[in-house]
Amino acid sequence: MAQHHILGPSKMDRIKKCIGSLYGPADDSSSGAAREGTACHALLEICLLMDMAPMDFLGSKQFSEEFPVTIEMVEAVELFITETRKLMETYEIPVDRVVPERRLVHPAVSNDLFGGTMDFQAIGDETLLIADMKFGRRQVYADSSQLTAYSLLSLSALPEGHRIKRVIQVIIQPRGNPQVSIHEVGQVELSELYTLIKGAEAH
Repeated sequence: MAQHHILGPSKMDRIKKCIGSLYGPADDSSSGAAREGTACHALLEICLLMDMAPMDFLGSKQFSEEFPVTIEMVEAVELFITETRKLMETYEIPVDRVVPERRLVHPAVSNDLFGGTMDFQAIGDETLLIADMKFGRRQVYADSSQLTAYSLLSLSALPEGHRIKRVIQVIIQPRGNPQVSIHEVGQVELSELYTLIKGAEAH
């Protein structure tokens, strides 16, 4: 089971609205839609890790007995791989720089409060690419606080001496419109969110 972080990226919008919401009970429920999304993410992870074709898993129950791999899941993963590869080519990031499902904890925030696991990270010589797949229907955009939080985590774990000039955030949402959202996050956005996180840490 993944470690629970009180200041996890998925909680950023909630924290922005009310820091006091941190004291509420954790939501341990898992809807059918969430479980379906988890199965699709598992398919994405193995395809990225093993460089395998999503279609090879059509009908498979290895990720979920409840939600076997459907053609919609296959097409979602194909879309994610295609779009992230295009961006890696644009920003000249080698394909061997991809790290799927990377879990990070921010070293400057106490007690492992701020941490999380991102779907996709690729570190180029000057560009950091963060991508997230949303399998649900509620529209999400690449300037979301969740992705900016993942960017902060990634920047905190760069190899010593590595300097990044551009941070590109991407949402791949097969059931959305648009299906692909791209945002280059700026220093002001990163600093504002980090200030909010440090404030929540103190709170």
